[in-house]
Amino acid sequence: MVTTRVLSACAAVVAAMGREGAAQWAFRNGNMVYSHPALGEIEIGVTGREIFAPESDGPNHSASINMDAGEDQHPAKLSLTFAAHLAEGIKLLHYVGSAMTDVTTGAIPQLDVEVTWKRGETVPYTRKTDADNIDLLLLAPNGAFLVLQISLVTRDGSFYICCQEKYGGQLVHGADGNVGGIPVYSGNAYPGSGFAKNCHTNAGSLIPYAQRIGYVKEGEFTAAQWNPEDGEDMTLMGTEEMGIVTWFNMVLGIGFIRCRDSEKDIFVHFSKIEEFALRPEARVVFKQIPGQKPGTTQASEVRMV
Repeated sequence: MVTTRVLSACAAVVAAMGREGAAQWAFRNGNMVYSHPALGEIEIGVTGREIFAPESDGPNHSASINMDAGEDQHPAKLSLTFAAHLAEGIKLLHYVGSAMTDVTTGAIPQLDVEVTWKRGETVPYTRKTDADNIDLLLLAPNGAFLVLQISLVTRDGSFYICCQEKYGGQLVHGADGNVGGIPVYSGNAYPGSGFAKNCHTNAGSLIPYAQRIGYVKEGEFTAAQWNPEDGEDMTLMGTEEMGIVTWFNMVLGIGFIRCRDSEKDIFVHFSKIEEFALRPEARVVFKQIPGQKPGTTQASEVRMV
């Protein structure tokens, strides 16, 4: 376990948070470090394993785990460790499921992720609801906040650390006397997103907690607007279509694509994409295939352009 230490003050929290991709994802002393210019750093390690090949794309950050470095090549669990180095005034809340703990001056609990081996111990599997990931919520004195979802996932038989900027928002005191969240990141403002509802559902304890910390008044902050990537039309082959990524969760490995022509939302699974994850607001080319349920469709052969 490691304790939290406070770094120097960071100014213009909202301005810095308003840019998805402002954070850096780097390798340091055998661990991965998520570093945000306004909020501070979260250092992530895997006990007894080496981490390498860090990659970032907008709010999505990942790194590979070298399983050859450990004595046990088929472990029953892997443990993620965390250290927080916060900017001055930043609060840090730790979520597992619906349970919230203030760890601003304490230790972030280690996350033990169970590993199930299939097909004669050749294919690892870690997905288990509320047991393979944690949410860390960083909260500024003015009510600006960022939810980081950190997990250990498997893709094509390999292990990865994922760190996704799930929600970036600002707490606002409305004319009705209630405090709610509005998006700072444009990727959270896709049509029909219901940002305030999502924040309440996924970080419900945040609102009553933050009312004691800080917020801005309605009209003092303008919510981010959906800003999908633009570009020239491409030559499509066969049944290919163009679309925009509205939402993608690295932990679940699922998301949705909005068709350019019909504005219909199509489900997408990580096994059907060329990249490790999809970036919100990115343009993609894809094909539609039958979904798992009768009468549904899903995206396949998805690639960002």
